Amino acid sequence: MYCIDHAHVRSVSSGVLVNDGHLLENIVFLALRRTHGKVFYYKTKNGCEVDFALRGKKGVELVQVCDSLSHPATRAREIKSLCEAMIETGVKTATIVTRSEEGVEQTKAGKIFIQPAWQWLLKYEQSSFR
Repeated sequence: MYCIDHAHVRSVSSGVLVNDGHLLENIVFLALRRTHGKVFYYKTKNGCEVDFALRGKKGVELVQVCDSLSHPATRAREIKSLCEAMIETGVKTATIVTRSEEGVEQTKAGKIFIQPAWQWLLKYEQSSFR
């Protein structure tokens, strides 16, 4: 479930179930929902999940959200999920939105762009993927 006002989440929650990663994902969802209308998640044949999968005029867009990729196991899990989804959907690029990290990960499936949320939000609002 996503909340229409992410600031409201902290004010009504116990704090136990809400963390910065969930709030970041909620912010990304709201941006995608505003520009696409329908937002889906993707589950690969092996059970890996990608947070957001969208279909637009330019094809499929895959977006993963992760507060931080600094832990090697987290980084591997997020990239693995995107790679499997990229191969299954035929997409050659995907995005991981983080709190502050950025870069490009070249994989066998294609390029994964890693962008801090502020940067992704600015670029996404200006792009016309739809």
